[in-house]
Amino acid sequence: MGTCHRAPTPSHALRQPRTAAKESALRTRAAGVTIRFASGAVEPGSPQMGNDRLQIDAAFADIDRRDFAILGDLVGQRGLPPVTKTNTCLRIAETWPRANLTPTDGPHAWVQLLDVGNVSLQAGNAKLPLRVQLVPDLSDAIRGVRYSAFFDQGRSWLAMGPLHVQATGGDGVAAFDASIEPPRPVRLTFVGSEPVRDSRVRGPEPGQDLALRWGSTDGQGDVEVQLGSADPASLGWLLCRLQDDGEFTLPTADFALLPQRTAEHPWLIVLQRVRTAPVAGFAATPLRLEITDSAYLL
Repeated sequence: MGTCHRAPTPSHALRQPRTAAKESALRTRAAGVTIRFASGAVEPGSPQMGNDRLQIDAAFADIDRRDFAILGDLVGQRGLPPVTKTNTCLRIAETWPRANLTPTDGPHAWVQLLDVGNVSLQAGNAKLPLRVQLVPDLSDAIRGVRYSAFFDQGRSWLAMGPLHVQATGGDGVAAFDASIEPPRPVRLTFVGSEPVRDSRVRGPEPGQDLALRWGSTDGQGDVEVQLGSADPASLGWLLCRLQDDGEFTLPTADFALLPQRTAEHPWLIVLQRVRTAPVAGFAATPLRLEITDSAYLL
């Protein structure tokens, strides 16, 4: 184990030295893997708009247990915790969660991102190798690699059975195969009485509630909704967990504090059905599969 480095960020003052035993008790191997299928061509914060894009981001780390959120940031996970009640919303005073795959805060201790060998996404006979990316020098305390890949026109992958994330192993990590079953696709159909066409829909007038309807309900879990300005640099958005029964109304008070909606900067609404699964041998953020549909709210 090398010399410990602390991130010189104002929000994290230097801690008092710990004994080796206490430091060791806080450390573990953790994984964060996000598989995201985005219907159509609307993807918040993406410089390249694909069509029916299948995207995967993954990171594996030797990490302090208090820094699991940093691992989630590195793979674009910003979902609600499982304990959050259904049909509730939180206002997030940050940019869109996938605008930049970078931590929003400094770590408590050093983070070593692991090279676990060749990593691929597989379904049926299809295979998508992931690229290894060196993480930029975000701080002296975060070092190593993460993995990513995308595939346009990827809808057929959802009909091939379970999705598998496989790695050949490395950095003391054995080869592994983590699998997850895709849920039913989700489609945003109406906002109020207005149908969604070509990923666009007219939004409510000022002071009116926002009524959502979606097709293909799934009784096995919830859906999540993200709502905010389509400008990825804008601060402030809503994250809601809803019962997957096909409809929900957001009261105007819930989105009154969002960035102003204009013709130049419409809102973006993202509806996603989520599944999670463990990755054997790793703690923290599990394998997360997001099936999404998005529309500009004009």
